[in-house]
Amino acid sequence: MLDHQSHPKIRFGVFEFNPRARELTKHGVRLKLQEQPLQVLTALVEQAGEVVARDELQRRLWPDGTFVDFEQSLNKAVNKLREALGDSADKPVYVETLARRGYRFVAPVVAVEAPKPEVPEAPGQAILQTAKPVHSRARLWWGAGLAAAAAILVTGLWPVPEPKVTITTLVSDERIKNGILAVWKGRIAYQAQGLTPGETTSLWSVSVDGGEPRLETTPCAPGIPAETWDASKARQRLLLACGPEKNEYTYWLTDSDGGNPQWIARRPMARAAVWITPDLTTFLFQRDGAVFAEKVAGGPERQVLKAGVLKTTFPPFWHPSGDRVGLLRKDGDLLKAWEVRLDGTGLRPLVPEFEGEQYAPEWSPDGARLYFVSKHDIYLQRRRSLLGWMRAPHPVRLTSGNTNYGPPFEDPADPLVVYAEGDMGRKTALKLNRKTNTWEPFLGGANITYISFSRDGQWMAYPKLPEGELWKCRRDGSGKVMLQGGLYSLGGDWSPDGSRLAFIGRARTTFGTPEPPFYVYTIAANGGKPDRVAAIPGPADSPHWSPDGKRMMFSPDPGSDKKRFESPGILIVNLENGAVESIPGSEGFRWPSWSPDGKWLEAVKIDEWKAYLYSLETRQWRPLGLNSGRAGWSKDGRYLYNNVVKEQRLIRIELATGRIEEIGKITDSKLTGVGDEEYLSWTPEGEPIALKLVLLDGIYKIERDR
Repeated sequence: MLDHQSHPKIRFGVFEFNPRARELTKHGVRLKLQEQPLQVLTALVEQAGEVVARDELQRRLWPDGTFVDFEQSLNKAVNKLREALGDSADKPVYVETLARRGYRFVAPVVAVEAPKPEVPEAPGQAILQTAKPVHSRARLWWGAGLAAAAAILVTGLWPVPEPKVTITTLVSDERIKNGILAVWKGRIAYQAQGLTPGETTSLWSVSVDGGEPRLETTPCAPGIPAETWDASKARQRLLLACGPEKNEYTYWLTDSDGGNPQWIARRPMARAAVWITPDLTTFLFQRDGAVFAEKVAGGPERQVLKAGVLKTTFPPFWHPSGDRVGLLRKDGDLLKAWEVRLDGTGLRPLVPEFEGEQYAPEWSPDGARLYFVSKHDIYLQRRRSLLGWMRAPHPVRLTSGNTNYGPPFEDPADPLVVYAEGDMGRKTALKLNRKTNTWEPFLGGANITYISFSRDGQWMAYPKLPEGELWKCRRDGSGKVMLQGGLYSLGGDWSPDGSRLAFIGRARTTFGTPEPPFYVYTIAANGGKPDRVAAIPGPADSPHWSPDGKRMMFSPDPGSDKKRFESPGILIVNLENGAVESIPGSEGFRWPSWSPDGKWLEAVKIDEWKAYLYSLETRQWRPLGLNSGRAGWSKDGRYLYNNVVKEQRLIRIELATGRIEEIGKITDSKLTGVGDEEYLSWTPEGEPIALKLVLLDGIYKIERDR
């Protein structure tokens, strides 16, 4: 535990915290933070690396027993703290949530020593000291001190301060940006997709000082995508691919603004070149796991790296020397950066001491620095130098916050400046007001989906994205309670008596690790420990209670991408004795739902993507003739609500007559439709709830002082 008397300041990442003065600074700039978040931070850093229980925080924040909505108030304080630190619950850098236990401060904490007070000399003391014959002893001390300083300097055993980083947004808009960055004549070139649907990928640029982006001219024909596939850092030329058009790409070398185009090749998609050597003379491409080279000027191809070296489909990246390439390989369940010579020798990890994932790696133009991205933040790894040879290089994190960064690109003229693309995509819930035919924010525009309403219509349950925590609240948004946060949950269905919820959940994963399958769980409506439904032993989807609460319907999940659109059918399990019955003729159907009156089942036939009704009385399927997805039911079971996917028409079907009535349309392309993970939800009154994607994708300038 840190002692605030001897260590009044605490440093973590780019922040410094003074618990006694109640001051939190970032890069030396004081941040405004309310008292309760500051108290939470104090408690967490005092016990950094250890779990701080929620009841301990309660006693600390409200020591006099003041009556408050403790759960909501503590969650609000922690969220305010995370906002100040640029942290998030799903990818914690500083504050980790341990479901139903408390919180833990996970970042390394460094205590900053307090300056020692000067002790005044007693009268006459200085005269006595100068009178002593200490010249020879002083020389010895000076010599020893210089020798020690030289040893520290040469070996590199001196402490190195973290660099101070400034991040500037150069451009931020809804254009989707990706591809290779390049700097040329004070402008940064990048690839972006336009704002309007159907607009092709084009070459854009923005000034290194920011401002309005500019659409550049390329040699690609109108309507043909222009994709930047590689860039020579030394010569500042882009490898530009026009296409695909008729299963072919046309390749050009251009300046970073698309000027001075030089046609170099036309190649079929099967032999698409993905990068070019630094001297711009040789294409390299992948086929069957191996890497091949072919001269730009033409000639036979030759194998450069044999199959099995790459182990992934991520393209390699060139070292500026041109004699080796970097690549991404699977290390267990994580992606790691490696390098290998072009003759296949010298295979080694580039950042062996870094245990986390490593992707989007890129060398500096001189090859002295390696940049990579881990958990959406940019890291810098310097190579070992002669001065300080005993210090092992370690990665330095340059960014932190909620921006998801892409591959970094160092400015060829300034090694302290890096440019990168980054997005801050979020989703907000909207509900269609059928009276006004307008979409309105729902539950404050929260990022929620799979909304399930209790049978009496008074309560809602929903997974909160992106964390996947399961929450409930009243229809007006009051009484919010997190039911569970240990599993990544989707779906939800209330039991008829409102006492429990059924949902599917899986263990949480990190980037680059395989996702485990979803299983069916139930949980008490007031929260607690989720219980696996023992009668459903394998992976499953779409659990629904029967109207009497004694049975549960579900769709077994094949559990692999290859079988994603297959289904062994729909099953109903008796929750009392575990007996399982199958619905006749349900092979190939998924996402079933039970009508409130218990007379009908609705499901989607995957190979047709069409909705069908099943009568539990006649045991017959009836096609609805609609290219649609998952449905909602009216409270009395008379109507089925759905979305006609291709036409994006919102409809309701009267089951007794089969009459179809249009109740609205989805005209906004950024609203999620059926078939997405965040599919449409329906209120008991037949009002659809959708998620709207709000994407801000930018180009960032990242400057450090050392």
